[in-house]
Amino acid sequence: MTQYTIPAEGLVAKPAHELAAMIQSGEVTSREVTQAFLDRIAEVDGELGAFLHVGAEEALAAADKVDEQVKNGETPASALAGVPLALKDLLVTTDAPTTAASKMLEGYMSPYDATVVSKLRAAGIPILGKTNLDEFAMGSSTENSAYKPTKNPHDLERVPGGSGGGTAAALASGEAPLGIGTDTGGSIRQPASLTGTVGVKPTYGGVSRYGVIACASSLDQVGPCANNVLDTALLHEIIGGHDEFDATSVDREVASCADAARGGLRRPCRRDNRPREAVRAPRHPRRREGSHRRRLRAAGAPGRNCRRGGLPKLRGCYGRVLPHPDL
Repeated sequence: MTQYTIPAEGLVAKPAHELAAMIQSGEVTSREVTQAFLDRIAEVDGELGAFLHVGAEEALAAADKVDEQVKNGETPASALAGVPLALKDLLVTTDAPTTAASKMLEGYMSPYDATVVSKLRAAGIPILGKTNLDEFAMGSSTENSAYKPTKNPHDLERVPGGSGGGTAAALASGEAPLGIGTDTGGSIRQPASLTGTVGVKPTYGGVSRYGVIACASSLDQVGPCANNVLDTALLHEIIGGHDEFDATSVDREVASCADAARGGLRRPCRRDNRPREAVRAPRHPRRREGSHRRRLRAAGAPGRNCRRGGLPKLRGCYGRVLPHPDL
């Protein structure tokens, strides 16, 4: 019986940072690692539907470049050099079709790479292929792809979330150790939650959107995905940073997320590993509300009574903002 979640052993069971260390030490080659994930894709993706396109030749060629650098004793291009990645099919690439999971773009080949893709290539990261999504990133289950639905590796009767369910499913099934997604209203975070993986929507402007097919430009953000926090942080350091081709890109040094990930929780903890703040009895919501109101009034803020609109109205608000990103 085929197991669709990450196998317990083998190269595909190891986290990206461990694979990178093994590659740099010469214990394994990037080609061996990349081929292991390509074999895993061939084994399970016919049922899962995580990938729309697999670029085996291109991925292995990129892996060979890393192996040559290791052989020559060159400094690694990045902390994840040689470790392959699954790319959401919303970022344009010169060596693979970009469809946004739509038949309207079937076979489209971009004349340029997205900035994030260029950074991945410069970091020595082989791209395994392009992953499935809800068409033009408009959906939350990856059932709305024009090509096929993607299934959740933990239960094939359930969805992996969306719109980036293809990347999340690839990670959760051991088809890739790293992934790139995009997030407008939860398209990285929600699939990560449904598949038990890790995904981050960076601060707007922290990662270039150049070469990303837009869902809503004022909300979209490219982000890193992986199976643990450290790998996600390392990947963010590679893709983050200013880009002159993106006017909304922030011209600021990328903070070391990896250091924070390695440091972990530094607040005092109980033996059950929960922070002390988490086990204190919470204050009643009305008590907290009253405290906040008193502070605001003391600061001179005028008080106004209002009714909460409720979730249905919030959904309506999002539905109006999404198609009008320039407002």
